[in-house]
Amino acid sequence: MGEGATGDISADLAVNESALTTEGATLVLDSTEPSIEITVDGERKGTYREPLRLPRGTHHLSVTSPGFFPLEREITLSATETNVVRVVLEPTTETRERYRNRANFHRTWGWVGIASGVLIAGGGTALGLTTSSEKDRADKQLAEVKAKSANNEPPCDAGFAAEANQPVGMRGAYLCNKAFSDAQSKLNAANTRLLIGYIGAGVGGAVAITGVVLLLTGDDPDRYEHGPAASRGLGKRTRVAVVPGPGDIGYGLRFTF
Repeated sequence: MGEGATGDISADLAVNESALTTEGATLVLDSTEPSIEITVDGERKGTYREPLRLPRGTHHLSVTSPGFFPLEREITLSATETNVVRVVLEPTTETRERYRNRANFHRTWGWVGIASGVLIAGGGTALGLTTSSEKDRADKQLAEVKAKSANNEPPCDAGFAAEANQPVGMRGAYLCNKAFSDAQSKLNAANTRLLIGYIGAGVGGAVAITGVVLLLTGDDPDRYEHGPAASRGLGKRTRVAVVPGPGDIGYGLRFTF
């Protein structure tokens, strides 16, 4: 009599949505892969996106994902708790190799970015430091020429001695203009090199930061090589599973470290 009653309840839960909501069991899948297709007792449920309500008791769970070997498991669901089932999919040889190559490529370019960025930034900084003193000397030289011109001092005085075939003052004007032009050219060149140094330091810093971001956001090339600990969910990667909130109202997050 008891067995018949239990069978009637299970059958009722399987077809009665109202009874399934109030008396069924909650199944949460904590999968190593983001996209999985699930089948329960031969019935295809499609892509897993949220916890499922199923009849309590034993079920046959099948999980598939492109590039991974199918997983088959018998599970027993309790109506008194949230049933979190860890799903660890084993990649095929092709998937494993493709993943490792992609992760290594990502990581390599991260290190390349850091190394090249440091070199560029270092070169730009060095250029800026050495050019700063040159700019100071050019500023000082230009200021001296302007002061001589304002104070009518040689070679910028109107009566500066001329050569035998030149009018008085012509030689002085030429030398004054040349001194001013030379000082201005040195200052312009120093400013250009200083700007290049600043740009180099900025670009190098940006490249280095990009390399760091690539390293931090890249996948672990050995993700599928960590052994039994990772397969049991004991690896270093943090896992997040969506679970119903208190009283089955709303949803919460379950973290596995």
